[in-house]
Amino acid sequence: MEHVRHLTSTGNFNYHLNFLLENSVITKDGIVYKLTKKGLEIARVLKDVDQNWNKLESTLRGERMSTFSCAEQFEEETNKNAKGYLNSMEWTSSRTREE
Repeated sequence: MEHVRHLTSTGNFNYHLNFLLENSVITKDGIVYKLTKKGLEIARVLKDVDQNWNKLESTLRGERMSTFSCAEQFEEETNKNAKGYLNSMEWTSSRTREE
């Protein structure tokens, strides 16, 4: 059986609860607290951030990608795009001279 630890000090909890109330993140209805529209939006954003981080974390922390390999990949893509751009400029330039 799992035991629930009871808070010995509620000061910190109350401070943060009041902060959320004062900033319209939650509302209080009797003894029930609910998220406001603003609170729901914040929760949605935090969920998105968490999901994106979970996708990226294994890549960033694993061996699949290092800062160096990321820089090499960026350089490779940049060079490929630059060559394509220069080739298209040469083609445009040669067509203009022919006309």
